[in-house]
Amino acid sequence: MATLTTVPVLVSIAVTPGNASIALSGTEQYTATGTYSDGSTQNLTSTATWSSSATGVATISTTGLATAIGLGQTTVQASSGAISGSTALNVTAGFVLTGSPDTAVAYHTATLLNNGLVLIAGGQNSAGFSTSAELYDPVAGTFALAGSLNTPRDAHTAMLLNNGMVLITGGVGSGAVALTSAELYNPTTGTFTPTGSLNTARYNHTATLLNNGMVLIAGGENSTGALASAELYNPTTGTFTPTASLNFARYESTATVLNNGLVLVTGGEASGTYLASAELYDPVAATFTATGSLNTARRVHTATLLNDGMVLIAGGINSSGISLTSAELYEPATLTPPNLVSITVSPSSPTIPLGAGQQLIATGTFSDNSTQQLASVTWSSSNSAVVSVTDDASNPGTAYALASGSATVSACAGTVCGSTSVSVGGSGSD
Repeated sequence: MATLTTVPVLVSIAVTPGNASIALSGTEQYTATGTYSDGSTQNLTSTATWSSSATGVATISTTGLATAIGLGQTTVQASSGAISGSTALNVTAGFVLTGSPDTAVAYHTATLLNNGLVLIAGGQNSAGFSTSAELYDPVAGTFALAGSLNTPRDAHTAMLLNNGMVLITGGVGSGAVALTSAELYNPTTGTFTPTGSLNTARYNHTATLLNNGMVLIAGGENSTGALASAELYNPTTGTFTPTASLNFARYESTATVLNNGLVLVTGGEASGTYLASAELYDPVAATFTATGSLNTARRVHTATLLNDGMVLIAGGINSSGISLTSAELYEPATLTPPNLVSITVSPSSPTIPLGAGQQLIATGTFSDNSTQQLASVTWSSSNSAVVSVTDDASNPGTAYALASGSATVSACAGTVCGSTSVSVGGSGSD
């Protein structure tokens, strides 16, 4: 008489790690382990069907890799037929360790290059003023040496130009002397080359890329005290030319390009007096004009252009030397860039694999038929359950494919909007 063989059946699935917490933009690889009726176990990670209960918090790939895209909690589930297992995933704001720089420095600059690497340049360390430069690779999480500055300096500025090069200006050098020298970093060759000299030696100044491609250098200080002078760097000629002076001499202030092309200069310090004043630089008229006052005098604060066209002024130090927790908003006279006619969102009608992301670009067309990439627009999706889109100043316009289907993603600057249809394709691992 034949003996019947009982085939083990799946009775449960365990998802590990359990109750994990990861930082925003972080990832977590999950494992699905199946237990069968005969007590045996099997790794089901590659064959299970994975899902996230809150795709606005984290998405998960077909191989169990979770990616955090928003703060909160979601349930990660792995299923095989009618059997499933799950665990909670918490996404928190936090810090994660990465590689270490080769040289310890402070008072340096950090500039995001067009290739995604970050240039760390100059500064000061235990040996004095530094000429060191390094590149941070966010994909590998590593630092690599990137040549040397021609002049050791700290408290300088570094500004990414439209041609992809980085303009390094002024600062303090050997002998604690304010510098007039400037140099250019070329990401293609990995070298620093001297360029024209500042008309006035300065440090703790501001450097701002204007819409016409020139760089506004304003304020700062040197051995004479706080400076009101300003000058323009022309990347085409490699020269600095004096322009109008600030209404108030100031250093450790901020300078922010608004959507209308004007530059907002706020706060700072002048010869021991903390400033609440603000002024606007008009690149066309080459003039500075006063524009109200901060509610709280502050220096070494931040100024961030928001997607709605307003500027967030945050933190800093007040006249008593106390670190501030306060913040305030500056609202320009108009939140729509002048002469903006239309907005085009590219790429046009993209298809994004499920679980993947796509960077979208908003380009404005103006009344003179010129075009320009818009740095500050408000992003939205017609169906965020299918396609979500980031709308924060640090990472705007990234669309994420969360479910099958399509959605319209829009970019608006004031009353002018543009959009594109985004479709969700197959799995990104296909």
